[in-house]
Amino acid sequence: MDVIINFNDKRLEHEGYIERKILKFISIHTLHKNISLSFAMFFHNNCIDSSIVQDGCVESGIDAFVLGVKCSRLSLFEDPVDVMEKRSKRDVVNLINSLHHFLLTWGLAKEIEGIEESLLFACQEYIQNAWLYGFDLGRKKRKLRQL
Repeated sequence: MDVIINFNDKRLEHEGYIERKILKFISIHTLHKNISLSFAMFFHNNCIDSSIVQDGCVESGIDAFVLGVKCSRLSLFEDPVDVMEKRSKRDVVNLINSLHHFLLTWGLAKEIEGIEESLLFACQEYIQNAWLYGFDLGRKKRKLRQL
């Protein structure tokens, strides 16, 4: 009898390997700096609690970073960033919405009137910056054959 190989298991194993390899290139310090830049207005006015929000923002930032690196793999033939953003728009919008709902739920931002829309724009800026950082880094690493 021959050995039966399940390609779905192999694919998931390979994706896990690639993600572990990708995560070597991002620092938590960079993510915390981006969080403080994107959500500074809310932290300064005490609209949301920064200690509660940091974990969800870091997790969403890492997801956006990994998504950007994966999209850079598809742009080997120097597709413009705009084309790649359109391809991954659904995933980016899902990340933005999940971070926005997390901040509304756990950041106690529902109590303040009119904060939802500005919080959504801050989430958009943060996720887009993390995606673009991952995309640029992935493109550079692929040119150097390190990824």
